[in-house]
Amino acid sequence: MPFPTRPFQAIFPIVVGVTDSHLLRRFLGTGFFISDEGRFLTAKHCLEGVVLKADEELAAVTVGDLARYPISDIQVSEQFDIAAGRAVGATDIEVLKISTESSPL
Repeated sequence: MPFPTRPFQAIFPIVVGVTDSHLLRRFLGTGFFISDEGRFLTAKHCLEGVVLKADEELAAVTVGDLARYPISDIQVSEQFDIAAGRAVGATDIEVLKISTESSPL
């Protein structure tokens, strides 16, 4: 599998931020895109047990252009430290190919 040509658009920080500004409250970990629709993989411990206040959102931040995308559709493995989610509205991302076939979600 080839290395990403734009790694800052493929691998991104997952943060808790304030919804009406670009303030960063907490850094939770990193994820990487697996589809053009903004689906991503991360470690389950990055997302598990996150409690948000009313003015906060869970977001993915693409470092190349500092765009922030809300995270939704979180799914976690019962057995392994892996989670999947979707960065809503993510554009200009680079997908990391981890398989030659689509994985079931």
